[in-house]
Amino acid sequence: KISILVFSSVAISGIVVNVLKIIFGRARPELLFQEDIFGFTWFHFGHLYASFPSGHTTTAFSGFVALALVFRKYSYIFLLLAFMIAFSRVILTMHYVSDVLIGSLLGSWTSYILYQKIFKGNK
Repeated sequence: KISILVFSSVAISGIVVNVLKIIFGRARPELLFQEDIFGFTWFHFGHLYASFPSGHTTTAFSGFVALALVFRKYSYIFLLLAFMIAFSRVILTMHYVSDVLIGSLLGSWTSYILYQKIFKGNK
């Protein structure tokens, strides 16, 4: 069950993130620094316009929150790792703070919903 939870959380949230990146088409911080381009260009393809939401952060939170829900004793370690990855995305100027906030919420929410369905039997 644990591997199904982690895999499903990462896979589902990853698909959602990739669709949202195309829809929102947010310019990455590097475009702001180099060309003064900021904001959303709806339905834009390409790496430089795929900042929102952060895929790395979503993956980190979906995987680590799933593990934190199962292994409660070590939850603080898993959550610390997820926060460190999210923080690194901003520090490396790959994403804005709002990109990682939404990514963390999306990953956490996906894991929580799937945990409820897989381990608690809620529909």
